[in-house]
Amino acid sequence: MEGFSDSDENRILAELGLTINQTKVYLALLRLGTASKAFSIFKVSGIARQDIYRVLSELQQIGIVEKIISKPTRFRAVEPKKATAILIEKKKENFQELNRKAEEFANNAHEKYTSAISYHEKDQIVMITEKQSIIRKIQESIEKTQSTVDSLTPNRELLPWLTSVEESIKIAKDKGVKIRWITKKINTDKDTNKLSVYNEQTNAKMEDSIPPPRAQFFIFDGKEIIISFEERNFAETPVLWTNSPSVIMLARSYFETYWNKETMPLEVYNYTSKQVSKPRAE
Repeated sequence: MEGFSDSDENRILAELGLTINQTKVYLALLRLGTASKAFSIFKVSGIARQDIYRVLSELQQIGIVEKIISKPTRFRAVEPKKATAILIEKKKENFQELNRKAEEFANNAHEKYTSAISYHEKDQIVMITEKQSIIRKIQESIEKTQSTVDSLTPNRELLPWLTSVEESIKIAKDKGVKIRWITKKINTDKDTNKLSVYNEQTNAKMEDSIPPPRAQFFIFDGKEIIISFEERNFAETPVLWTNSPSVIMLARSYFETYWNKETMPLEVYNYTSKQVSKPRAE
């Protein structure tokens, strides 16, 4: 592959689970191209001579090096496509085992520590910084919501967010949750058509005259809010979660002002109808 360097090979094999010495020996065998003596592998790989047989044994156990019974003994690398498939399968097995241990830890820790930890303190403010943690928090909050989700979202963020929470929206819909979005008007038919695939209980009001939101927020049942104050790419800016009534009241007041505004030209989208209503008369 053009532009594929030795460092790329080393990095990928390391990500697949090989140690530095294991990577050097396996690549040395590939470069030698034929069943080779330990001395030849030592010369090409550059690792310490006393480590060669140990590393070769490790690679045999993994299944990506074969030992040829001869005098002297020789070794050869398993073809790269088969070797990487073996390494990936091993990673999957390791992940399953890690997942099992993580579940055991979580269950044990829940019984051992949760009673001593309060997750329901009044007026908490929590910062969440990592992208997947942000997405997961919003998904979980939508799924546990009982009545309403209200969101103000920049238009370039709307479709990525809808895509990431689509399954959560379906769960909320089954409970009869009402979901509303406000964003600056989308001006292309392509984006409008994409919106038509989403939840029938989810409505979006898009306004030409609304200023581009400097903040983005999600309000859940009027009891908690997730809010960000910076304009970056999807879920890449830290967010704040809070159950502070004063913060929620301010955000809901701002949301309802625009949602109920009669003097602005609005278009209302129902994400499954594929029909766009006419703008309201001023």
